[in-house]
Amino acid sequence: MKKDKNIVISIILFFVILLYSSIKILTKDIGNMDEIWNYNFANQIANGLLPYKDFNIITTPLLPLIVSVFLRIYNSLLTMRIVSIIISTLSIFLVYKILDKLKISLSVVFTIIISLFYFNYYYLEYNFFCLFLNLFIIYLELAYKDSKNKHFIIGLLASLVLLNKQTVGLLTFIAIVIYQLIINYKNNNKIFNKNLLYRLLGFIIPIIIFVLYLLFNNILYDFIDYTILGISTFSSKISYLNLIRTGNIVIKLLAIIIPICYLFILYTYIKKKDNNLLIIGAISIAMFSLVYPISDVTHFCVAIIIVFVVSIYSLSLYINISKNLLLKYISIISMILLVVLSSYTLFKNKNKYICHINHFEYLPISKDLEDEIITIDNYINDNTYILNYNAALYMISLDRYNKNYDLFMSGNFGLNGIDNMLNDINNSNRTYLITTKKKNWQNPNEITDYVENNFNKVDEILYYKVYKK
Repeated sequence: MKKDKNIVISIILFFVILLYSSIKILTKDIGNMDEIWNYNFANQIANGLLPYKDFNIITTPLLPLIVSVFLRIYNSLLTMRIVSIIISTLSIFLVYKILDKLKISLSVVFTIIISLFYFNYYYLEYNFFCLFLNLFIIYLELAYKDSKNKHFIIGLLASLVLLNKQTVGLLTFIAIVIYQLIINYKNNNKIFNKNLLYRLLGFIIPIIIFVLYLLFNNILYDFIDYTILGISTFSSKISYLNLIRTGNIVIKLLAIIIPICYLFILYTYIKKKDNNLLIIGAISIAMFSLVYPISDVTHFCVAIIIVFVVSIYSLSLYINISKNLLLKYISIISMILLVVLSSYTLFKNKNKYICHINHFEYLPISKDLEDEIITIDNYINDNTYILNYNAALYMISLDRYNKNYDLFMSGNFGLNGIDNMLNDINNSNRTYLITTKKKNWQNPNEITDYVENNFNKVDEILYYKVYKK
């Protein structure tokens, strides 16, 4: 009977999260560049272009490869947002299942609190997809402790993290291997046993397939250039202290509290020697690596979701709250409140202007931004390049992609990218648009300065200056 009630609560919570996720994601205005860039990556793959060779991307390309499959059915940002709803709903539901497996008394309430924080910053991009995969790994570790079949799948998922973002994936792999080595040691098993071998096997197979994909398409060198060699040119950084100095009050407090949480988690593990704490804590560190080298609010917020989970569990090892009828009522009320909040969000956004631009149809956008995109698109031609971080916003509706120029930010051009682009600009007869607004903090100033100093300003359109030789 108790198990049946838990199943009912799980089903209800899943659909409540799905409702909230759908409304939050579908009512967001077009304009977030992380979303635009990731859509554009998937869009180019769906159009038959190859990552690294035909367009610049500095991470492993799992997410755009997955999204591109759906874009072949209907190529629109709306399609990606539907995929986004599925991934975000599963991510938050996994948070609940993890807390439930850890026997956290207020698992429903904590899940809803985390979801409010999560959806405030959520757009589908590779960092949030890393979070989904890592939550899945944690759930398998907790739910199938004694299962021998889980090890291959866990290795496979860690490999998918690597194929989504190489730095986080490498740390996730280290986490699952070290965890298994410690478990083997604690259980007096052979240090290198079949369980560890299956993890390694699951990890290696997708990587072999990916390397074969690179070799088959003759893009192995391009991959190395953009994802490994080119990273050394990434000089732009945002310090972690910047979160404390410039964030809103919630972010400032969290930026101070999170390091304290890690000290508490470490102390608790040393004292309790708890295996659950070990694996969740290790994977939380892998995710927390997202804050380097760019400690902005979005990277920080996705990086600390698992820190929330492991901190809640650490506290539960000291504070025992028995489950009772009152807690069930609190859980039900919290779900009702999330439904109410969903309804309010929908009502608040019901009169938003809907976009009519190619690939952006049926989604809300500010009328000013739509007019801006239409104006720029009508002005430019195939020989016009926009030297600004948001160039893809204009090019998507035209079904055009200019490699390196449509993700125009330092560190995204490969090892000798700046020099190659300067040579390309010098030897071309193109028109270039450069913003008159304050440039993005990752703007490659060497390029924009060269054009401004060596080309002739011939026109202005909106807030762009137009340059030609």
